[in-house]
Amino acid sequence: MLKTMYGTARADSVEHLFESVRANIKNGIKSYLLVPEQFSVFTERKVIETLGVRAQTLVEVLTFSRLSNLVLSSLGPLRLRYIDGAGREILAGRALQLIEGKLQYFKSNVHQRGFSSLMVGLVSEFKRYGLSSESLQNVSAKVEKDEFKRKLEDLALFYDTYSRLINENNSDAEDNLSIILPKIKDFEIETESCLFITEFKSFTPLECQVLQELMKKMSSTVLFLRCDDPVHPDSIFSSASLTYKQLVEAAEAGGIAVGKPESLPLKEGGKPDLIYLQENFYNINPEKYAGTPENIFIYSPENYFDEVEQTAAIIHRPVSYTHLTLPTN
Repeated sequence: MLKTMYGTARADSVEHLFESVRANIKNGIKSYLLVPEQFSVFTERKVIETLGVRAQTLVEVLTFSRLSNLVLSSLGPLRLRYIDGAGREILAGRALQLIEGKLQYFKSNVHQRGFSSLMVGLVSEFKRYGLSSESLQNVSAKVEKDEFKRKLEDLALFYDTYSRLINENNSDAEDNLSIILPKIKDFEIETESCLFITEFKSFTPLECQVLQELMKKMSSTVLFLRCDDPVHPDSIFSSASLTYKQLVEAAEAGGIAVGKPESLPLKEGGKPDLIYLQENFYNINPEKYAGTPENIFIYSPENYFDEVEQTAAIIHRPVSYTHLTLPTN
């Protein structure tokens, strides 16, 4: 079952998350915490600080790359030699050299500085959204506009050549989600286990497909979202609402029950001026704030450099150097 817990920055989502994990530990239920890559270390530290070191036997922090590694190490294929960013650039340049004579639209761009980097970025986007060179070729065959058709054909040709060069001696980590997608159903996970998804703002279609397969193997899945209402949000939270609808559709397509969204309890206290701004930012007829704002700064910079300097000055004010240690010779 997919359950959604939502709340703004005033909601204590972290406390509620760890209360749920703590309850699972008492009942012997394994908890998986799926977070973006940049939150993995923070979440692991929080698990140890809040639940203790022993809790790690029943709590595992996952990212999409860690999930890929777990599935691949269990079910194969083993991918040991991953190409890095510099390697991608080199092989992209080589791919452009090999297909230069076959290009129709991008032939004049082949020797432009930065063009290979641009093509690498495009292929990365294609992979994130689960698009293959074959799918680009199929789409190009259905396009009637000549210019767009030639663009797609060139992109498909580059994508295919570039991928072949990578796969000759290396592996690309960006392919891992596509590889594990059909394997997740055979991946062994504890029968009684719960998946917590938190700190995500959006998912690509490929990530949604992976989540769909993963949710099928869990006894329950809990999604934490930063918004005021995932069904009828304010415009500032519209992206979170789209993420909610996206995951709900994936769950329903996979035959997974979906529960009604529940709001998280609010933290005590908070900055009154910031709370008032949040509640009235999109109000058509807001009333004037009764007090004097102490945490909101409005500044009209003369240029970009002035903007950076003034922002740095504001950030610098609350920084304490009481315990700052400077190395000396």
